[in-house]
Amino acid sequence: MTLIASMLQRLNAIPPDKVMHFAVGVVFYAVCLPFVGAQIAVAAVGFIAVGKEVYDLVHKDRHTPDIWDAVVTIAGGGVGYFCTVFNR
Repeated sequence: MTLIASMLQRLNAIPPDKVMHFAVGVVFYAVCLPFVGAQIAVAAVGFIAVGKEVYDLVHKDRHTPDIWDAVVTIAGGGVGYFCTVFNR
């Protein structure tokens, strides 16, 4: 198996929900960045990610709380942050 095929196989094993949370973290960071700066934008991603999971916890009848959703969302914001910081 080639390296690329092996990487694609591993990427396909990531649950779509986690991919969506990561993407939302990156996009939310990018939307906030022009208005508040890099550090506050990444903090906002963290606040929103944790807040969303707290909301899910309070509304368990309709939502499923998962700490890993918050972690992956924050990771997306972190990737955006590092892209911004190292692009200067």
